[in-house]
Formats: sequence, C-alpha cells, structure tokens
Amino acid sequence: MIIEGFFYFKIPKSYSKKRRQEILNFTDNSYVKKPDLDNCLKIVMDALNKIAFDDDSQIIKMTGSKNYSPNESNSRIAIAWLDKK
Repeated sequence: MIIEGFFYFKIPKSYSKKRRQEILNFTDNSYVKKPDLDNCLKIVMDALNKIAFDDDSQIIKMTGSKNYSPNESNSRIAIAWLDKK
C-alpha cells in the first residue's frame, strides 16, 4: 500500500503583502513550521488503521508535503493498494 498526504495550512494574516503574494504565486508556498510532516502522516495512519488497512505494516511507501493554502487549512490523502502476487 502507498499513502500520499498533502497538508495545507492557512496563510497567516501577519504575513506581508509581498510574502502573501509569493505564496499565492507558488514562488515559495512551502510550510516550514510545526507540525512536522512525519507527525501529520502518523496521525493519518493511526486514524485509518483498521479502516483502510488492517495494519500500518502494510504500508510500503509514504510521501507527503506541507504547503500554504490560499483558502482554509485542509488535508488530502491518497491511498493506492497494490495487488498481491
């Protein structure tokens, strides 16, 4: 199983217009604050355990990203099940 997690965080109101525009133009929209990406992915794995998969040992690959969102904070999770051969 492969899990991808995309985590989006609202742009702080305290950011300057220039910084907000950089984020909105995707010049630099990386979110480099807490929570850590591995903790975000762990929360998803714990929440989906016994629902989307029997055990998180079935996960062979995880990827993720943290970025600012021009709108509200949100998360998107993609799961790919691999055929057993």
